[in-house]
Amino acid sequence: FAPGVPVRRFHGPDRTLDDLTGGFVLTTYGTMRSAAAALAGRSWSMVVADEAQHVKNPYSATAKALRTIPSPARVALTG
Repeated sequence: FAPGVPVRRFHGPDRTLDDLTGGFVLTTYGTMRSAAAALAGRSWSMVVADEAQHVKNPYSATAKALRTIPSPARVALTG
């Protein structure tokens, strides 16, 4: 739906956000939890949480980590 827009996979031992200039960043909930500080250290235009049942419990570590990521817009997808 957006050809030409860069997509970066943020996962695995060599993951980095260095030299990130726009586009999309894809990660897993597990990586997001373990790298929450790195993700929270940047400003994001939008955060999209797919399979939102993983953050249904607002007291879970995953939901808490997700809320630390600064963004003016958030979308949760499920189904």
